[in-house]
Amino acid sequence: MEFLLGIILTIGFIHQVPAQSTCPPCSYDQICENSTCECDMSLYPDFADLNLPSVLQKTQLICNSQQLILRLSGCLGRLLPDYNFTDPVSTPETFPCFYYYGPNKDVTGEALVAFNFSSISPSCIYDFSANGSYATHSIRVLFEYMSTGQLVILHNNVAVNFSCSYPLDMIASLNLAIKPIQSSTNITVTGVGTYQSKMALYKNSDFTDPYTESDKPISLRVEDPLYIGAFVIGADPNKFSYKTVSCYATPENDSNSLVKYPIISDGCPIPTSAYVKIVENGDALTSKFWFKAFKFAQDDALYLFCNGTLCSGTCIPTCTGRSADTGESLIAYPPIGPIHVHGDSSSASTVNWKAWLLLPLLALKML
Repeated sequence: MEFLLGIILTIGFIHQVPAQSTCPPCSYDQICENSTCECDMSLYPDFADLNLPSVLQKTQLICNSQQLILRLSGCLGRLLPDYNFTDPVSTPETFPCFYYYGPNKDVTGEALVAFNFSSISPSCIYDFSANGSYATHSIRVLFEYMSTGQLVILHNNVAVNFSCSYPLDMIASLNLAIKPIQSSTNITVTGVGTYQSKMALYKNSDFTDPYTESDKPISLRVEDPLYIGAFVIGADPNKFSYKTVSCYATPENDSNSLVKYPIISDGCPIPTSAYVKIVENGDALTSKFWFKAFKFAQDDALYLFCNGTLCSGTCIPTCTGRSADTGESLIAYPPIGPIHVHGDSSSASTVNWKAWLLLPLLALKML
């Protein structure tokens, strides 16, 4: 009898399980009701009891070296106007550093509000620190209380500090370095704006240890790796990508030098040149590549001359063969150098022989 009762109770429990509410992952300000994520109205009481700073402090963040993105939930997005508060994007004349990352609102009402650390606007103020392996950005975000036309004022403006950390990367490490060896120029997109682009030399394959003025003179041996990183500051990564299009080296600080040794052309390594490896190019706002150092027989100095372009969408080069010239509008970086390369006579003469053999073709290519 007890055994039969146990079976009946077990079956009854199993039958009750489907009746329990099951929801997809809900936002921090939602609760599961009838298998649906609903706004938790205990967080949004009447005006008198509203604790907006406490709610905003729970906002999810997405952070990288270029942006901090606030993930404003659909509940918060719908209720902010009800409480006469605006999100930072609603007043661009006051907060030029914020913009919607992607659509203004998705189907759930969620909005991604981005702050560009790399904006050149003096209004875009933030704090930056690092502990050796991680970088931290902090910003102060103002949610304005719209008192215009109100009979009584129930709230003050709400300012909330947001911080997030991420592993040190190519851009953050360059920002931390004291007097990094870098080259910079501007890229203008008609009807959109002007952005700064930088190129720098790095010591490691993680692109997190840039060469600085204290490393001068930079001295390498033939076949030592040299890592090059370039990036665009402030452009929307949802809309644009950066591509290093061409690079060549000369033994003198002169782009018109008769001796030019090619490294990259049309975004791809030159097959007959020194070993070149493209790490990233044309699918983000950063470009990374490295090559084995070489030297000219008559001079141990190298100067690097590179061109790049900002693409709409992505522009990953096809390097299975010689890429066709795409006719892109290019920006030229000021040269980086000198980089002093030393080696024994056999290795040096081998690289030099290739350079001089290619010289007639290069003279035509660079015209």
